[in-house]
Amino acid sequence: MLALAAYTGLNVVDVEDVAVGHVLALERGRIGERYILGSRNLTFKEILGILERVGKFHFTERRTITKIAKRSLASATIYGTMEP
Repeated sequence: MLALAAYTGLNVVDVEDVAVGHVLALERGRIGERYILGSRNLTFKEILGILERVGKFHFTERRTITKIAKRSLASATIYGTMEP
């Protein structure tokens, strides 16, 4: 299986920890406050590695061509500034 993993990452958290966090916010939180529930910051490469270890997946590492990445960024920038 070929997967495109950008050189970035995200924060991952166990769903059970999120559930506990919601209960605690309900019981102890303040009205109008916001709470961030998070755990580990992982790169997409680390996430794909975990998926390979726990599942029957194999991801082929490929590097994105710089020109394609720059064009994608330009398109996203233009699209992001458009009025709905």
